[in-house]
Amino acid sequence: VRPYLGPLHEHFTIVCWDQRGTAASFAAGRDGLSVQQFTDDVSVLSKLLATRFNQEKIFLVGHSWGSVIGLMAAQQEPDLFHAYIGAAQQVNSVENDSIGYEMILEGARTAGDAKTVKTMEKLGYPPYVKRLSDGTEVPDGDAYYQVLSRLYHYSPSAPADANYRSEKMFLAPEHSFFDRINLIRGVVRGVKQVYPLLSDLDFERDVTELECPLFIVNGRYDMSCVATISERWYNQVEAPVKDLLWLEKSGHNAVYSEADEFMRYMVETVLPLSDFDGDLDDFQIRAAIIL
Repeated sequence: VRPYLGPLHEHFTIVCWDQRGTAASFAAGRDGLSVQQFTDDVSVLSKLLATRFNQEKIFLVGHSWGSVIGLMAAQQEPDLFHAYIGAAQQVNSVENDSIGYEMILEGARTAGDAKTVKTMEKLGYPPYVKRLSDGTEVPDGDAYYQVLSRLYHYSPSAPADANYRSEKMFLAPEHSFFDRINLIRGVVRGVKQVYPLLSDLDFERDVTELECPLFIVNGRYDMSCVATISERWYNQVEAPVKDLLWLEKSGHNAVYSEADEFMRYMVETVLPLSDFDGDLDDFQIRAAIIL
């Protein structure tokens, strides 16, 4: 966050969270966890931060997978948050993954990538399941990883994508050498473990109302968390205040690729339209979690 959104520190106290099973929290593990457990973790951390900074509420920002548990936490305990900000908001996993699958298959055929075409045709459309030795069918994270690993290659090229370099996430001075190794391990392992948790995700069905202010930030080219699905849900959901920002030159990592636009939005739109009523000049008393 710091290399891209550093100036936000002038307006927010920013907390970046290493979730269970990754980076500094790698030892906590992810075995046997549920979406509800991660959501409860968000609530616990939010309460801790509110106490630490002597606040009744904080701001919550969730990106990608973080937008799943972020939105669920905001629905579960809306009184904890001045506002929820969903960046690359995930809404419906099966529809989202099916659109991605079609895009990869079409792109591979056009490019003459016979290996990818063969792999995709063998996998078929999501959702993916595997049969255990006792005959039970469970979601197959390994199959999903084969799709996700090809998604970025066949996603449309966004003009601002060159502004984002994922390797910068490994440069945080707070992370030790082993934290950085565990960040990589956590990302790879996490994709395979998180997919089974999202097999029934449908916020159009499950989140029709939010009791805290809602802000959605979409990258126009995002095909990882398909932006048009997020927009459709946004148009339907009820909230005390809601607003949608399109970052027109970016894809999945729009908040970093178009960082200036995102930071301007946070300060000029989110703060005034949220229920925050404190002193905007006293940045030290506010906290936001970036998931």
